[in-house]
Amino acid sequence: MPVRQDAFLDGYMTVRAPYGFTFEEECLQFVEVSESATFGPKVRFPEEFAVWPSDVAISTCRGADRMASLWLQFATGARLIANELYIFRIGIKSNPMVTPEVNRWVVQLGSEASEPIEGMTLWAFTQTGVTPITTARDRTLAGEVRTQNPLKFRIRPFNTIHMNGEIRAVAPQGFTFVHEPSKACTSELEELPYTNLGVFYPGFVWPEDDLVCLVDADDSTKVTVRYRNPRPVTAGLDYVVVLSVYNPNEIVSFAPTVWQLSSYSEINEGGEVSVEVVTKVILKRADHPPKPFEFDHAFGFLEAKVFRALGLPLLDKSFEGPRTLDSLMIYKMLFNVGYNATIFAYGQTGIGRLSSDSRKFLVCCSFLEIYNEIVYDLLVPRGRATPHAGLEIREGKGMGVYVKDLQEIVVDTAEKLNRLIDQGIFTIKLHQKDDKISYLAWHIDVMKSAVMTGVAVVLSFMQEIAAATCTDCDYSEESVLLQQMGSLNQEHALGAGEGHGDETCQKEVEETQAAWRQAILDITASYLADPEGDYVEVAKHAIHDLYAYGVRKAKVLFKPTKAAHEPFRSTEIGALSYFVGYEATKDMGGIPEDGGFAINGGEGWKKVLMFNDRVSCSGDLAFAQGYYYFTNAHTGAVAEVEYSFVYQYLKRKWRIVVHHSSVPFPVQAPKESMSLMQVSQNARLSKEWLQNHMASSKHNAVCSEEVEATQAAWRQAILDITASYLDDPEGDYVEVAKHAIHDLYGYDIKNAEVMFKPTKAAHEPFRPTKIGALSYFVGYEATKDMGGFSEDWGFAINGGEGWKKVLMFNDLVSCLGDYALAQGYYYFTNAKTGAEVGVEYTFGYQKFKGSWKIILHHSSVPFPVEAPVVESHLLQMKD
Repeated sequence: MPVRQDAFLDGYMTVRAPYGFTFEEECLQFVEVSESATFGPKVRFPEEFAVWPSDVAISTCRGADRMASLWLQFATGARLIANELYIFRIGIKSNPMVTPEVNRWVVQLGSEASEPIEGMTLWAFTQTGVTPITTARDRTLAGEVRTQNPLKFRIRPFNTIHMNGEIRAVAPQGFTFVHEPSKACTSELEELPYTNLGVFYPGFVWPEDDLVCLVDADDSTKVTVRYRNPRPVTAGLDYVVVLSVYNPNEIVSFAPTVWQLSSYSEINEGGEVSVEVVTKVILKRADHPPKPFEFDHAFGFLEAKVFRALGLPLLDKSFEGPRTLDSLMIYKMLFNVGYNATIFAYGQTGIGRLSSDSRKFLVCCSFLEIYNEIVYDLLVPRGRATPHAGLEIREGKGMGVYVKDLQEIVVDTAEKLNRLIDQGIFTIKLHQKDDKISYLAWHIDVMKSAVMTGVAVVLSFMQEIAAATCTDCDYSEESVLLQQMGSLNQEHALGAGEGHGDETCQKEVEETQAAWRQAILDITASYLADPEGDYVEVAKHAIHDLYAYGVRKAKVLFKPTKAAHEPFRSTEIGALSYFVGYEATKDMGGIPEDGGFAINGGEGWKKVLMFNDRVSCSGDLAFAQGYYYFTNAHTGAVAEVEYSFVYQYLKRKWRIVVHHSSVPFPVQAPKESMSLMQVSQNARLSKEWLQNHMASSKHNAVCSEEVEATQAAWRQAILDITASYLDDPEGDYVEVAKHAIHDLYGYDIKNAEVMFKPTKAAHEPFRPTKIGALSYFVGYEATKDMGGFSEDWGFAINGGEGWKKVLMFNDLVSCLGDYALAQGYYYFTNAKTGAEVGVEYTFGYQKFKGSWKIILHHSSVPFPVEAPVVESHLLQMKD
C-alpha cells in the first residue's frame, strides 16, 4: 500500500475484503509486517517494496465480517513516507466458496483510500452442475426398498489432482450417501471428451478398481472418493462424478439445496490434507418446474468470463479447417482457412465490450548466425547440430530459401522466448575467437494452432511437399525433415492424454530447475564470502528442499559428474560430500575423492544455465534431459555437462529422485575404436565398489526380478544384433535391431516420450526418435537412407568388431507404480580383442501392456579416477 502524503498521526487503517471473506474478531495475532514473517524465513522483499518501519506499531486489530480495523501508533518522529510501497500481511477467518465476481480489496488509512486491488483467484471448481435421476421422496416404511438416487456432478477443476488425491462431497440436510455396512460405497469418474489444438481426445473412464469410495463413519452426509490411477484429473478439463444418495423422506423447502465438493492433494505424514476447493451446485425439485425461459449464462463485471464463455468457442471455429490428406487442402488449412464469426452485443451504452485473445496460435523460433562464412544454429548446445562446415543454405520449390537442419523451437511464454535469445547469445561466445563481424537472424514463425491436427495429417503433408517440391534434397534429408516435424507435433501435442506434457507440470519442473541452479550459486556465494562459514548448512538446506532423501522412504539415484571411486550417491551425506567436498564433511562420513562441485574446488561458479532438450510429465513423475553450463567465478571458463533428471511430486512439491550428470562425449572421438572407454584402473575400481555394495542394493530392489528380466532382454538384444551382423554384414541385422528397439523402448507408447542419451553421441547427443536410436545401434551406413546420423558407427555392432559378452550390475532399483528406475554399470567385452569396456547407466522404465519399456536411457563414460578432484578443467569446452 502506498500513501500520497507522509503519515505520522495515530489512527485506524481499515482493510475491506470482497463479499464472502471474513476476518477474525481478534485479528492482531494474524498481522505480520517483518520480512521474515511476511514471505517466510530468509525471503527478502522485492526491491520496489519498502520494509514496514519498526517504530510504527500495530497495537490492535478488530475484525467484523469482511472488514478489519488496525490501530497504528507512531513513535516520536516516526512516519510512513509518501509514495513508498509498504507490505503487511493479515490472516482471514474464512474464504467464500467461490471466487467473488467483484473480487477487489480496499485499504484505507486516515483520509486516503487505495485504488481497488484485484484479489486472488480461489481454488474452486467451475462449470459445476448436478443432475438427479429422481426427485422422489425416500421410502421409510418397513419392508420398502429404499430409492437410490445416482447424482451426476459435473465439475471443472482449478488445479490438477494427481494419483492418491481425493474428491470429497458433503450432502445437504436430509440426504445420505448409499453405503454398505462397511461404509464402502460405489462411485464413477469420467473425463469428458475434448478438443485441444484441433485434436479430438475421447476422454477417459476410470476403472472401478481404481476408485476407493468410503462414507464417513460418523456422518453419512459425507463421502470420500480416492483414486489410484496414475492418470491425473487435469485442471481445466470437464469431469463427471457419480455418487448415489438416499433422498430426504419429507418435502424439502423450495430453496435450493447446497452440495459441497472439495478436492484434496495427497495426505502428508501428519495426516492433514490440503483443501483445494469448495463450491456449491443447485438441486431443483421436479414438482416446482422452472420458468418457460432461462439464461445460458449470467455474468458479473468480469469481461474475461464473458470472453471465455462466448468468444473462445467462436475463435475455435474461426481456426478450424477441413480434415483431409489432400496436400492442397492441407496447405490451405495451415495458412488460410477458417470460418467467419460475429458476436452481436445488444444492450445499453457503457456496459463494456469483449476483449481479444491470441492464445490460439503456435509460435516457433529459430536463431542462426553467419560467422566467418559459416552458418551456425544458435538454439542447440555446442557441437550438437552444426557440423564444422556449417549448415547448408538451400532453395526448394514452394519452400523458398531455407537452412537445412535449422532447429525450430516452440515457445508459449515470453520468458521462454527470452531464454532462447540468451541461449543463442551464450552459444555465440563459445566459438568466436576473433573480432570478425557476425550476422544474426532471429526468426519468429506464428501459425494458427490448427497446424497440429495429428501426426498422420502433418507427416502426410510433409511427405507430399518433400516428394513434389524438393529439387535439391535426397531421401535422408526428407526423413530428417519428417523427424523434426514429428518431434514438433509431439511436443506441441503434449498435455493431452495420459497426463503427459501437462503445462503446469512443465512450468513447475522449470521452476524446480531454477531453484537447483540458484542453490549452486547460493552455496558458492556463501563459501566465497566465508570459507569457514555456514555454506555447508546452505547446502544441507538445498539438498533437503530439492532432493527426495528421507521423504516417505523414497530412493534417490544420484550419479554425479565427477564421482569415480564412489560413482553413485544414494545417501544424503554422499550428496552433501559431493557438493561441498570431503574436508567439510569428513566428520560426517564424507568421501575422500570429493573436491566440492558446488564450490568448484574453491573457485566457485558465477553463472549456471540449464537447457532442456525435452520435458515429459506423467502423473506424479516428471522426466527432463538436456545440458547445463557452469561459468567459473575465478577464470570465466565454461563447463558443459549433460543431465537426466526424474522428479517425483512428494509433500506438495517436485523433488529429485534421479540425477545423472556426465561429461559430453568428445566430438573428435575416433569412430573405429572404443579406446576412450577402455577399462583400466577405473573399471577395476568400479567392480570392486560394486562388489562391496551389491548385497544391500539388491535387497532394496522391490521389483528387481522384472527389471532384471528386462535388462537381460536388452543385453541379449545387443548380442543378437552383433551375431546377426558378424554372420552376414549385408544381412538382416538392421531388422533385428528394429525389432529389439520396438520390443524394449517406449517409442510406440501413445503420448510417451523416450529420452535417450547414448554414450558415444556428440553431435546429436539426445535421440527422442526411433530412427535416432536405430542409427546409434547399427550405424550411419545402414541408416543413411532413413535419416541416420553421420557420427554413428554402430554401438550394437561395436563398429564392426561386435561384442561377445554384456554384463549389467544395478546399484539401485526403485519402483514407483507403473514406473521403475535403475542405476548402475554395464560391461561390454569386445568379440575380436577381448578388451572390456565399462559404462555407467540410468534407466527409466514404464509398464505398458504388461511389459516394461525403456523411456529414459542415459549412458556415460565413467569419470577418470586419475582426474584431479579440485579442478574443473576436465569439464571445459573445447573447440
